[in-house]
Amino acid sequence: MRGQWFVIAAIITSATLLAISQILASYLIVDLSFVGRLKEDVIFYSLVEELNKTIEKCMTSGNCTKRIEEFSYVASRELGGRGYYFHLLLKDLSPSSVVVKLQVLSERFNLSRIVEFTP
Repeated sequence: MRGQWFVIAAIITSATLLAISQILASYLIVDLSFVGRLKEDVIFYSLVEELNKTIEKCMTSGNCTKRIEEFSYVASRELGGRGYYFHLLLKDLSPSSVVVKLQVLSERFNLSRIVEFTP
């Protein structure tokens, strides 16, 4: 009878330790892929690249202000759906260059940059 209680106690102890380890597993595991899933830098540089293409097209055909405002509207709408705030401020528009301030915000980051585009 004494050996049966030992086996029962061992099973209960093992089950308790297993349950505790399963409960605490989410707190103890380090997610190394979290940094890789953050794509803020890719989003920001893609915005700069697409804005550069837009400005190159409008410098040759004209009406840069309207195209830049349209780009800002589309980008803020698309990024807003993903949880980002996008703001574009046109600082200087001349025939030789365009200076804009880009700002992308989220819960985890704030990227802000003044960019000068020259054809």
